[in-house]
Amino acid sequence: MHPRCNLLGRMMVIVALFRAVLVMSFIGAVSLNIAVAREIPSSASVVNSEAQVLGSWLDTVLSEAIDQRRASAIAVVMVEDGEEILRRGYGFADVDEQNPVDPGRSLFSIGSISKNFTATAVMQLLENGQIESLDDPVNRYLRRYQLRDVGGRVVNIRDLLTHRGGFADSFYGLATLREYDLPISAAEIAQRMPEQVRAAGETVVYSNAGYGLLGIMVEDISGETLPAYFERHIFTPLDMQDSFVRTSPEIPALYVDPQNNLPDGHSESIPQNWAYHPFIASSAAIVATADDLARFAQAHLQAESANVPDLVSSHSARLMHSRLVSNHEAVSGFGLSFVIHERQGVRVFENAGSGPGFQALMITVPDRQIVVIVLIAGSRSAAEEGEAAGLHMFEIRDAFLRRAIGDVVDSDNNASAEIELSGFAGVYRNQRRPYGTVESLINPGSFIEVVVGAHDTLTINGETGYREVAPGVFWKAGIPALVTSVGSSGLYAFLSSAEGQIIGVTPELSIDVFQRTSRSVSDVLIWAALFGFLALTGLGAKVWKSKRSTVRAAGWFGVGLGLAILGLIIAIAWPILTGANLIMDLAMTKVTTFIILIVIANIAALMVFGLTIVMAYELNAKLAGRSEQGWASLTHWTIVWLGGVGLMFVLAWFSLIGINLP
Repeated sequence: MHPRCNLLGRMMVIVALFRAVLVMSFIGAVSLNIAVAREIPSSASVVNSEAQVLGSWLDTVLSEAIDQRRASAIAVVMVEDGEEILRRGYGFADVDEQNPVDPGRSLFSIGSISKNFTATAVMQLLENGQIESLDDPVNRYLRRYQLRDVGGRVVNIRDLLTHRGGFADSFYGLATLREYDLPISAAEIAQRMPEQVRAAGETVVYSNAGYGLLGIMVEDISGETLPAYFERHIFTPLDMQDSFVRTSPEIPALYVDPQNNLPDGHSESIPQNWAYHPFIASSAAIVATADDLARFAQAHLQAESANVPDLVSSHSARLMHSRLVSNHEAVSGFGLSFVIHERQGVRVFENAGSGPGFQALMITVPDRQIVVIVLIAGSRSAAEEGEAAGLHMFEIRDAFLRRAIGDVVDSDNNASAEIELSGFAGVYRNQRRPYGTVESLINPGSFIEVVVGAHDTLTINGETGYREVAPGVFWKAGIPALVTSVGSSGLYAFLSSAEGQIIGVTPELSIDVFQRTSRSVSDVLIWAALFGFLALTGLGAKVWKSKRSTVRAAGWFGVGLGLAILGLIIAIAWPILTGANLIMDLAMTKVTTFIILIVIANIAALMVFGLTIVMAYELNAKLAGRSEQGWASLTHWTIVWLGGVGLMFVLAWFSLIGINLP
């Protein structure tokens, strides 16, 4: 699963810390030692000089990453025209045992690259006649579970393959500390399947759940469990002897131990004694060596020009590697599971994956017959100012593609001399997020903020100098995609409605699309601080004495509201202070903290409701001359009430009002 980094550096402390938890959950850190697992085989010497230079550059970059302690273990394989340009390991697979990384033996989690295997399995079933058409409703082939009818066009197989199923995003239940019997039950599937929140077949929004459902479909059609299907129909035919689907929390032999590198020079292991739940195995759970993954990528590349009986036909391969859908013509699109884009007229199909402690990169350039596999374990935490942060796979991806092909846009390209930019300004929220559940408290979605800059430029997420290079397309050189944050990019394409209004924006690597909204999470947090402070003054509401029962009730409601707010503050701060990981708790279906927050939030709502009733009664009595209560107390209660009402909007924004568990 791709890691989730969030954007707004100016967020207030609580959410900033939650987002840091999210980042650290999905990228590990580094060891202190360096080792070379293998020299480049002799076959690498008979290749063209341009490829050798590129391989030498990549070798240097990865070596420096280990030297700078930005990763603890790396394996790389680069192939051109079937010849190995670079095949090497860096760092230690096991720091304690000082075992060097070996591209042919060291096992890495490849995360979302698992989706490419699932799509390959679907195409095999299509070719075998077990699926009639990719445009068939997925429910036609599901035996254990059926998607609920939400109106509109039904979700078909092609929608799932191209990330257009319309599902919300969620971490709930995607990890486990125990091994499940396979195939899993309908109840296990239903518990983890998020709601459909968009019309099927329209917007491209990256979906782990969609590929989870495809894996269930492969099992239902074939009669085999997913691990067995992959082993029989993909791993064994391609001689991927070391690859498997990991659904057991038992740590496999030769599994790389990713290290979290600490500022004091020490490192610590990132726990791997868990597994992806079988529901999401088809989306994220494959473990492989760099050599094995290179075999898979090479087979896909070869299948474009000739049938590969052990994989898919050339027709299927070309379909999988073709740009079938996108959110905008200027950004990357999707084939069937593969990210597809052209750079300087050169086609690239690729994918990447990440999970706690691991990152994986698979790049294929068909026109040049190039395959690049980079597997990374560990990272660098809490880098000091001026020091390099943890290595990000998209740093490697962007730098490699720029060096091998060129930049996304010619730097001197400009759309026009005078343009009206005010229509682009605003706040945009990621559509890949939870909807309507308390999970939005820790994953409210990332944001892109756009303001008009000087000299016909835009400032996007604080980065100045974006110029229009095509209608609605803005570019600034040197910004690596998704490295600074989920939405960071050198290129942004703005989306328009049929009426010409700007309604969204998407970065060049368009696995996320952002929808225009009226407020960012930082705005909501400012409101939370303001309204929370006003409502907290309710703790002093009992200082106003009266014999009237409504006045006494107002005092108790005010105190109750203040106590509820204190409870919320403690319940939110406690996991941060104790180092708890709420993202991983949610992935393990541990929801105790969320239940506590929901209970307290709903108590606060009841206090506000009660205060509203007695305030209305008492104000009416005062205006009618039936009450001798002073205006000072009424003013105080009004302030408390306004704070409470405002806070209810904040709590509702995070889905804390009502019972909205994932």
